[in-house]
Formats: sequence, C-alpha cells, structure tokens
Amino acid sequence: MMENGAAAIEQEDRRVDALYDGQTALTAGTLKIASTFRRNEALFDGLRVIVVETGKLECGLPGHDRFTVAGPALCLVWNRRAEEGEHMFSGGQTLRYTAVSLTPTFAAHVSDGSAAHRAGSFLSDNPHIPALRISRIPESIRGVCSQIAACPLKGAGRSLFLTGKALELTGIALENTGDGETGATAISLADAERIRAAKDLLDSNLAHPPALAGLALAVGLNSRKLREGFSHIFGMSPNAYLHEARMDAAYRLLSSGNMQIATVAYRIGFTPAHFSVAFKKHFGVSPKALRGHADI
Repeated sequence: MMENGAAAIEQEDRRVDALYDGQTALTAGTLKIASTFRRNEALFDGLRVIVVETGKLECGLPGHDRFTVAGPALCLVWNRRAEEGEHMFSGGQTLRYTAVSLTPTFAAHVSDGSAAHRAGSFLSDNPHIPALRISRIPESIRGVCSQIAACPLKGAGRSLFLTGKALELTGIALENTGDGETGATAISLADAERIRAAKDLLDSNLAHPPALAGLALAVGLNSRKLREGFSHIFGMSPNAYLHEARMDAAYRLLSSGNMQIATVAYRIGFTPAHFSVAFKKHFGVSPKALRGHADI
C-alpha cells in the first residue's frame, strides 16, 4: 500500500541554510522511511546538485525515462522551466543527502572556470527539458559533505563557511559532469550486495579493519573482484574509502567538542602523532584548531 509522505516518514532531520549571497541554498538531512511513498514537487529554477550518501529513490523528470538514484551517487539537474518532478521512496531505509541550489545567473557564473567547457555543455543542454547527469560520488565530495554536516560555527561565520563548502561541492560536481554513468554495469546484483557489505564492515571496524584479503573472504568474493567492484560502486579503492571514512568520523567526533584528540585518534585506528599529520593533510586544518572552534 502506498502511503502519503507525512505518514510514511518515520523521522525527518532536515536543515536548510540560506547562504549569505542570496543566490545559493544548502539543504542537508536524513529521512528514515517507514513505508513506500511518492512525492511530487516543483523543480528548482536553476542548478541543483544532489549528493545521495545512503539510500535510494526512483525519479521521474519531464523528457527522461524513469531512473533510480542509489547512494552513494551524485545527481545534477539543470532546469529553466516551470516543471514538476516525481520521486518514489522505498520503505525500510534511511536516506541521507546533501543538496546545493544555485540561481541560473550564479550557476552560469561559477561555471566560468576550469570546468567551463564541460559545465557549459551541461548548462546549455536542450532548454525544453531539464538536463540530467548521474554519476558516482568523486572521492573529494565525501569529505566536503562530512564537513558540511559537522560545521561547528554559528552566525555569519557559519554562513561564510557553508557558502564556501557549497561552492566547493558544486565545482567538483561540475568538473565531473562528463563522467555520467552510461551503459550497463558488469557487476551482478548479488556481488553489489557483497561489496556494500564490505563497505559496512569497514565502517564498523575503523580502528581494526580487516585487510583486503580478509575483507574479501568475509563477504564471499576474491580480492580482485572486490577491489575492482568497490572502485566501480564507490569511486575509490577499499583502502581509499577506509581513509575517507576514518577522516570523516574524526571530523564529526572533534566537531562535537566532547572528545580528546588522542581518544579520537585511537577510535579510528591511528596513533595521535600520525593522526594529526593525516588530518591536517586531509582537511587543511589541524585537529587542535578544529576542536578549538567547537569549544567557542
């Protein structure tokens, strides 16, 4: 039975930050969906960049066949008409997302850079239907989403920080507009489930993760198939994903201001000295500096 949206959503944690320039909006949140439902909504006039970190939804856009977005995935929609889109959310899942919306003028302006050729092609697609690109999440976007979710700042500082991160996310997304998925994947549904199980094992064992061979054995794949399939689905190798997951977890823990740096380091499988170096290289700020902001 198909329920309406309000009845089907068990829990919704949604945050909207209207950023200082008046032309950029940032939305992030989590939907805990109890039962399947459909939602129709007017399409944003301009560019919308959506990162689906977990969960999946089926979508319908004018001029396009129905398609499924399954996290982790990056979706860009460029629209200049009064159109409506349809989304179907499957029950029994948690959908976590981050989305940036840019007005048409500002979207065209930010594409005038290194990504101009590829972004310009996307933004000038058929004006009579919404332009659409779907791809795997680039490795760098995962860290940006984590920093957005864990931003410890308030007031004007928060707006400036989130504006910068929203534009950084948009820039990376436009740089990848030529990398949309085309054609069928060679990974079977059963192997895809095993690969996602491998990711879950890494997420739950950041301090003491299994080596590649042990991880492959645990999910019933050989090492080569796991490594290649993992890169196809998540856009990075298992080792690279583990590093990203560790850094993201550390950022969240430090941003809370409730945990010592050494404790965070050991929690994610680092010694304190190696952790500080790796964290600053990854985020451009030291753990001490980030924790200091959280205490303000």
